[in-house]
Amino acid sequence: MEKIKTYLGKMWEPITILQSQVLQRDVFQSKPDPLYMQPSKSQQGSSIDELTTSTSDLALVTDSDRVKEPTPKQASPTSSIPTLVNPGKPPTLVSKSSTSVFEHSPFTACFNHTLVSVPLHRGFDESSFFQHRSFPDEAYYKKAMQHVGFKEYRHGQRTALYCINTMRKVLAIMPTGHGKSALFVLPALASSRIAVVIMPTISLQQDQFNQWTQYLPVRVCTSQAGHREGAIRSRDVAALTGPLILIVTPEKLCIDAILQEAITSLAQKGRICLFAIDEAHLVLEWVSFRPEFLSAADLLQKWHTQGNSSLLLLTATLTSIACRRLMEIFNFTCNDRVDEMCTSEMQLLHRASAVDHLLVFPAYKDNIFLDVVEIGTNTPLIDEVLDALKGYMLDSSIVYCRRRADNDVLANNLNCTLKKRFAESYHSSKQDQSEVVQRWLNGTTLCVCATIAFGMGINKPNVRLVIDADPSGSINTILQKIGRCGRDGQPAKAVLYYNCKELQKLLLIVARDHDQSLLSAAVSACLFYLRGDICKWRLLLLYFGQEIERNRIPIERCGHCSYCRSPSVEVSEDQVPDSIDYQPLILSLLLFIEHNRIHENDGKTGFTAAINHLDKVFIRKPSKGRKQPEGPFYSKRQILQTILELVQASYLEFYMSSFQGTLCLRLNPNRATEAKTIKHISTIYRGKKQTTV
Repeated sequence: MEKIKTYLGKMWEPITILQSQVLQRDVFQSKPDPLYMQPSKSQQGSSIDELTTSTSDLALVTDSDRVKEPTPKQASPTSSIPTLVNPGKPPTLVSKSSTSVFEHSPFTACFNHTLVSVPLHRGFDESSFFQHRSFPDEAYYKKAMQHVGFKEYRHGQRTALYCINTMRKVLAIMPTGHGKSALFVLPALASSRIAVVIMPTISLQQDQFNQWTQYLPVRVCTSQAGHREGAIRSRDVAALTGPLILIVTPEKLCIDAILQEAITSLAQKGRICLFAIDEAHLVLEWVSFRPEFLSAADLLQKWHTQGNSSLLLLTATLTSIACRRLMEIFNFTCNDRVDEMCTSEMQLLHRASAVDHLLVFPAYKDNIFLDVVEIGTNTPLIDEVLDALKGYMLDSSIVYCRRRADNDVLANNLNCTLKKRFAESYHSSKQDQSEVVQRWLNGTTLCVCATIAFGMGINKPNVRLVIDADPSGSINTILQKIGRCGRDGQPAKAVLYYNCKELQKLLLIVARDHDQSLLSAAVSACLFYLRGDICKWRLLLLYFGQEIERNRIPIERCGHCSYCRSPSVEVSEDQVPDSIDYQPLILSLLLFIEHNRIHENDGKTGFTAAINHLDKVFIRKPSKGRKQPEGPFYSKRQILQTILELVQASYLEFYMSSFQGTLCLRLNPNRATEAKTIKHISTIYRGKKQTTV
């Protein structure tokens, strides 16, 4: 699809009113660059305050320079501060006139993300940072680790515990398998106090109880606790003492006045060390049908200010815009703006208790192979699932379907086909949810057919296969499912099946789950993951605003996703010349959108209608006894890819029609100059090429 990118960068060149700076204005201005930066020689050995305030001496390291790049000097034994990589805020990029609009952070232009992440830059080592110092109470944390059988910290845990120990608010975005639950267990053990944790699902509560009850008391106080193991009544909470984990649901916390009074008493007495929300992204995603999440957020903030305790938000998936919203809900305070709050992890650590903390760790896992498969509309789902299960019949696996009835049918069909009890279904209407989870955890059941709620926070390290048989959400949901396999670091596979007939329904689901400011980005990312010509891991990292680790994943492809392994990617472009002319396709699409805006359909252009229109214009088959019609021809995949490229470059955007709830396309209203140019070029082209447009 390089031809599409070429036309998007060059088709406006003949028009004098649009200079190259205009094309690159929104893409490059004030956007962080994925390239790493390294301090100049004058900065090495400087103090931390000088490094965090000086950005003028930063030198951008390119791929050609990286070969000659010297190894960063290690801190001397007498120095307590190691050499920093990438100190300070990235400088504003100055683009060159010859630079294509796609060469830097292609999804930055589409999603308009302001990075708030704390990337783990090459050269950073937690152990070297703490080599000559220990944070307060670390000796108690080490004893707690020995108690639960941890030999060493997992990547990022020590940094997070340092921030939690400051008794401030902490938002930790860590990939699955990084030991997020240890961040509320270890403080409870180290301080011999109580950690109050909000957990949204029964399966998550059950898993946390099973995992930690052998090391410290775990009590579950929910509206459906009943006679479950570890259940506690609200009136007994006030008498609890640490170390202990108290698990509650947001609904129970908001409606139970006795429980609120008991927790208030415990907080005032200093018995609570930590308030936490596990799977904190659900505060934003589930608030429409579980509004108690927001009420619980207010209660936790009140108790956090009353006692000497921390407030911890844990999640594995959060975009930078969603991150900003979550921090606003919980009133995070900082010295700088949110998007400049943490430009490097070491700066964050040196701020200590001065501000609340944001920690983001890259989600990339090189042991998980991502596979996206398009299936026919008439292909039985059971055949595809059985095909994916080949080679994994003796391993633990999860199959996700959107509808409850589909999970019941699929589990039954698998058992009948394999002639053994191989799979069970799991959803909220089943009475034996806990038993299903327990049988799957102990290996009695190898496969579970479930809705998205299953597996959230469940720590089963040896899941080798996750099948998304019926995609049911945005990229956030897709990444959540991916993270439920391969937690032990061994090879695993995440397969997603989709068909074109269900594609429009999926996009509508994604669109309805986001407001207009996030809708275009969410829909575009979902389409790109399913059908876009881009590395799947690269797309995920770009969407979540995380920098690509050059030491672990090449800038263009990872080598272990279906796109990177496809034969078309292995062949270089100079071996397969692209003779396709995409200009007629692009101009026809723009004309169709502009025509509808002025004359028809209340100014709206449906996404499906645009594809159908281009399908009729450019996918023309000869009739019987007639000659092959002249003109360019494009496949449906090329048509969809062209639309995606235009959305990615911010010339078009998705939006929801308020009248019928239809997913529509329109020219980006923020690029008025380009829109005028499109009309001008289209008028000229229509006069010359009426036969093809």
